[in-house]
Amino acid sequence: MNIISDPTPVLLIDIVGFSNWNRQEELENVVKRLQSLLDRAFAKIIDFADPVKLMPRHGTGDGYYLFFNSLPSPAAMRVAIDFEQALKLDNANYPDYPLRLRLALAFGEVRMVGDQWSGQVLIEAARLIDDARVKKLMEDEPNRLTVVVASRLFWNDWFAHKHKNNPKLAIPVNLPWSPIDCLDKHGQIFPGYIQVGTAIQTTSQFTLWFKTLLDKVGKLEIRGIGSGAGRSKEAGLYDIEALYTPLRSRSDESVSLAELLAKQSRLLIEGQPGAGKTTFLRLAAAMLCRDILEIPCPDARSWRGRYLGLSDEGVPRVPLFLRLSELAQLLSKDEKPSADDGRRLLDLLDFQANDHSEAWRKYWIGLLAQGKAMVLLDGLDEVADEGLRRRVILIVQDAIRRWEKCPMVVSSRPFGVEQMKGLGFHHAVIEPFVPKEIEAFIGRWSEALHQQAGSNHKDILLKAILEKPTIRILAANPVMLTCLCVVHWNEGQLPEGRARVYQAVIRWLIASRSDWRTKEGYGDRFAMEAFASLALAMMTANDGKKQAVFDIQEGAVAVEQRVVRHFSENKTKED
Repeated sequence: MNIISDPTPVLLIDIVGFSNWNRQEELENVVKRLQSLLDRAFAKIIDFADPVKLMPRHGTGDGYYLFFNSLPSPAAMRVAIDFEQALKLDNANYPDYPLRLRLALAFGEVRMVGDQWSGQVLIEAARLIDDARVKKLMEDEPNRLTVVVASRLFWNDWFAHKHKNNPKLAIPVNLPWSPIDCLDKHGQIFPGYIQVGTAIQTTSQFTLWFKTLLDKVGKLEIRGIGSGAGRSKEAGLYDIEALYTPLRSRSDESVSLAELLAKQSRLLIEGQPGAGKTTFLRLAAAMLCRDILEIPCPDARSWRGRYLGLSDEGVPRVPLFLRLSELAQLLSKDEKPSADDGRRLLDLLDFQANDHSEAWRKYWIGLLAQGKAMVLLDGLDEVADEGLRRRVILIVQDAIRRWEKCPMVVSSRPFGVEQMKGLGFHHAVIEPFVPKEIEAFIGRWSEALHQQAGSNHKDILLKAILEKPTIRILAANPVMLTCLCVVHWNEGQLPEGRARVYQAVIRWLIASRSDWRTKEGYGDRFAMEAFASLALAMMTANDGKKQAVFDIQEGAVAVEQRVVRHFSENKTKED
């Protein structure tokens, strides 16, 4: 009994519509063409060798099994992907008789039994080829030349292989794949991945943009962890999903924002300051970016499926994440204002990416028109100027109509949502954390930040927060809960009473940027006094009623006297 090196990559080549050729001359011509295709597809990995002589093969009647004996899985993957280009060249010579192929990649043991090759891997490849979804893909896309489907075992070996990115073997980075569960007639499942379309983009320019966006949204920065018990723990960046605790919305029954994101094409997220609105939008953008960049998710098929509840099927949507306050700033600088329509969002994107090329613009227009993007608009309430807010609302309204195929998510504090009602958005209101969620957050915090602090740290922190009613109320807000965790780390305990907790939080926030202020020529004392003046002005701005948002000009007026006094005194001392 002969055994090929165990295990080995196997490629099943199946000719679509082979039975349509009935004449012997036609069949012989097809076989010769397939031989020529093999030569072309293998050219990059075996130079000038004859692939038929180099590798064992097994005929199926309408195709071949090819056994990549002593060659790695990336070689088999590259051959499968290169068949499409080889077919284009071949079919150009036979316009009336185009060939189309189904290609299955599997991984396992192959044995010679008598005069026939045998092995479970051959059965698995055949089941992948025969799956109804694979056949339907070729039926629905008559111009499609190939479909490639890979078993999970092959995929795992290829994805982790050290030669996957070898220039001779690497395939396009953003070639889209989708998980697939193939069923045989006995109900046995053959899980794998199917190549569902062309790459989202093929230029390094766009890949760099996705990486830049992921750097921006994929990490949470905790500043100022460096005093008291936490002196040895410097401020750092943490993966957003490591600290994110799922948020719930009030409705007929409590439901997570991820569930709503998967079900609602228009989602308006309302939440109090610090409720987690921006963090959720950043999480959505980060998970989509990771899937686009093909960063493997360690415990699920995809990041978007694991953390957002979105389908693993098909190509991930491209995240268009924008801060509406930055759009308002851009609008305020208009010397010659243009129409306030959805294209102004692309103006902001152009500005942020520092790319005003026609190709960049066309790329995004195409994605949005085809529904291949998810629009994430953060902070409607942060547009303080009433006139600018009206313009932003008009832009969002037009974007809804212009890009109706794209899901859209908008976040706002309570006072910013009224103008969005009636635009077809599902209105979600973020609920405060309950003890169960507080415990989950503290567990993530301890795991991410305190791995060397002892196994009892979580219990100590949880007891310090939940056993004090005034502190427990503060912990219902995710941002305040983060503050409590940092203060406990820095000072080794939580102060007694809400007022002292606030003071400790303010000390931490002020101290976290102390070095930066020193470089700019002023210190923490001035900052503390300026923030006190700003807070007082916001509490009494509207005839004794608090004003939740100040623009830059209003803030400058509020601290003007402090600035004049501080810098005048410093100048006199220097003189």
